Amino acid sequence: MDVQQQINAIIDLLETARKRKAMYFQPVDGTAASNFVCGISSVAYALGIEGRREAWWKAIEKRGWKVCGVGPLPAMQERGMTDEQIADEVLAIEVEAWQIQQATAALQLP
Repeated sequence: MDVQQQINAIIDLLETARKRKAMYFQPVDGTAASNFVCGISSVAYALGIEGRREAWWKAIEKRGWKVCGVGPLPAMQERGMTDEQIADEVLAIEVEAWQIQQATAALQLP
């Protein structure tokens, strides 16, 4: 499986998790969603997929959040988002980040 296929598989997993959050992590909240995506990022790093931090920052900004050291969760809570909404947004940011990562990887192909 090449890098593009790996990233496609990760995006598919995240999109499925976004539809069925409770099947992938409990409780359904921002912290559990963040832990879930951290696990995915750790596996990706182990597989040699790099550059995630920059893609994540771009995705956060693209979705209208401020990039900061603690991530967007506190801002989501301050806006009054529900746990379900925060979990969904965490997954949406991650899907966006992987799509950015995929586009970057495609540009680096020979």
